[in-house]
Amino acid sequence: MPDPTAPEGATKDRAQGPVDGALAATFDGSALDVEPGNLAASVPEAIDELPGEPGIPLTATQAGSGEGAGFTWMLACVALVLLIAGWLLPWYVEPTANGVGYSAQDALTQTLSLTIEGVGSLLVVILGLCLIGLLVGFLNDLWARFLGRGTPFRYSRARVALALAGSLCTLLIAGIMGVPGAPALFGPIDSNAVADGAVWMTLTGFMVAAFAYGLPGPWLIGLAGAVLGLVSWSQPWYVATGIGAKLTPSASQQLLNPSSAGAGDILLLLVALGVVVAVAGLAADAVASLRGVTTPVLARVRSVVLFVGAAAAVLVLILVSGLHSSSPFGPLHFQSSPRDPLNTYAGNPAWMGVLGLVLAGIAARFPRMLLRRTVVLAVLAFAIGGAFPAIFNQADDFVAWGARFAVIYVLLALGLNVVVGFAGLLDLGYAAFFAIGAYTTAILAGPRFGLHLPFFLLIFIGAAMAFTFGAILGAPTLRLRGDYLAIVTLGFGEIVPNLATNNIFTATGGPNGDEAYPASLFGNNFGPLGALPQNTKFYFWALLALVALVIWLLRNVEHSRLGRAWVAIREDEVAAAATGINTVSTKLLAFSIGASVSGFAGAFFGAMLGTVTPDNFQFAVSVTALATVVLGGIGSISGVIVGALLIAFVINWVLPNLGSWTATAGHTVGVSQLSNVNYSQYTYIIFGLILITVMVLRPGGLLPSRARKVELQTGADPGSLAEVQEGA
Repeated sequence: MPDPTAPEGATKDRAQGPVDGALAATFDGSALDVEPGNLAASVPEAIDELPGEPGIPLTATQAGSGEGAGFTWMLACVALVLLIAGWLLPWYVEPTANGVGYSAQDALTQTLSLTIEGVGSLLVVILGLCLIGLLVGFLNDLWARFLGRGTPFRYSRARVALALAGSLCTLLIAGIMGVPGAPALFGPIDSNAVADGAVWMTLTGFMVAAFAYGLPGPWLIGLAGAVLGLVSWSQPWYVATGIGAKLTPSASQQLLNPSSAGAGDILLLLVALGVVVAVAGLAADAVASLRGVTTPVLARVRSVVLFVGAAAAVLVLILVSGLHSSSPFGPLHFQSSPRDPLNTYAGNPAWMGVLGLVLAGIAARFPRMLLRRTVVLAVLAFAIGGAFPAIFNQADDFVAWGARFAVIYVLLALGLNVVVGFAGLLDLGYAAFFAIGAYTTAILAGPRFGLHLPFFLLIFIGAAMAFTFGAILGAPTLRLRGDYLAIVTLGFGEIVPNLATNNIFTATGGPNGDEAYPASLFGNNFGPLGALPQNTKFYFWALLALVALVIWLLRNVEHSRLGRAWVAIREDEVAAAATGINTVSTKLLAFSIGASVSGFAGAFFGAMLGTVTPDNFQFAVSVTALATVVLGGIGSISGVIVGALLIAFVINWVLPNLGSWTATAGHTVGVSQLSNVNYSQYTYIIFGLILITVMVLRPGGLLPSRARKVELQTGADPGSLAEVQEGA
């Protein structure tokens, strides 16, 4: 996607590095490079957002000099984890094989032993070489950082080329495996075999690596959209759970041989047009960049076509789900009810097609915005999050972990960050508002009182109830400060679960909890979390959409007058009051807004589990939420998200499963003692070690806010607040 801000007649290559890679539009980098003197003038809003570059202007302070590099390190680590996992895990498995199959490493072993020959074998070899090249580059950077020698991330353009080559090889291998009679690169598989999570891990890892080392945001998002569109168009869109098999035909086959005439075929034509436009537009932009044209080709028209194609894909899913009688995908073997989830449901390719067309439309419509690293990171994060159920399509328990713990803790961390990070108030009873949202769901959508309010209305009622109780608690107590306020909130956090245990007003069900109806959409009851694969996906995607809404609202509030008042109170409450800020009402709003986000999470949590018990809202939840904020970076939205994901992964996934992993390893190496270790009893020891390590090595957190980074690294002379926030 060409850079619309670069001047005509740009110069040739300068010294290689992440800045050049981030500004390069094509592989030779000739279209978008600019003269050093014109760099700030040509892209003033993006220069401090490039990987490896300072996040804070050097005229204010040197404190931000490593912030961009920190993002690059983080992205490179994520890319390598995905690539190594994708290389070692099975690529194609039977729907009932529980993840048993051949990996890319197995395919390479067959190739090197001359068991398998052909183009597919050559592509596997090239894929392995691309992975080795990126791994060697990362280790070289790590060694240079350890020795304090030079600047890491050299040869960025070569690494981008390796990542793009790896992505292309992955896509071609997937295409070859979809052709009847393809060589058995990944073992003997039949027509029901589906692409496992390793394929999507590999594609995602190469894309993240390309962005980390300098691929411009518009190109990254546009390329990801085109790839997802192509892959989804060639794969069957529906899965039959009753027989554990995918249903043919694919979208492309159905369009060529329609089984029924009607609205469905017209919608499929629109989806096909969107896929063609995504691929053709990317190719046209590449040709235009080589000719020095710096604007996307037919950007507005392309974006309209792509968004219409995405909407058509969603309508196809609704149409086939039984809301209408016509089905463009042939007989789906509905038995008892056209909405019965036990028969068929939309598979991963269908949802990936929607995601791909949306990403391609964003890249075509908003290329200037995608020059900002933070925007690209947000789009990339939510794209990977949207594809999460597809990446782990053979691990429903892992997707359930994402919905039950990872996304829930992200919401809790975002809400608590308003109180602790923005306003500087210490809240040790945050789990109380989480409980209020959950019990609101159980009361208003449960069998105890015979109520069954719509789920998507109920979550907002839960947030409003938490907001109200936040105001009730805050009104008499927010005149307190520091430890005194913390003690009051701690008491409130203990009172609410105890009231629930004592079945206050006979509304909470006592220690056994209260039942809540599961979520529903268009009259379709999705049941408890994890009961069926489509249930887990629905809850995860709904929570992801809610997280996006919360982040958008909090970002706007943070940069509003109210957000600036919170900053003033956090820095010096007496000085803030002297400037005319009503400190009590401003702190009360922070407390209530943070509580409402927790209420959102609680309402969703209650509907997912189906049963709300007091044990889910003990003091440990408040401590964990506070720890995620401290770990990620107080006051940093992106930081607390990373902290929440890390804590949820280590505490709620690694430790519960570590016993079985070490038992397997102990059986392999003959050390039986490893089978008897209960790692869950060391949860808080490991928790504490993580926090101590981070506080020693990165006192501001993993991704601290700009102002916090300045405070920690510049001592008594951080520069003016205006200078610090200039790059924000």
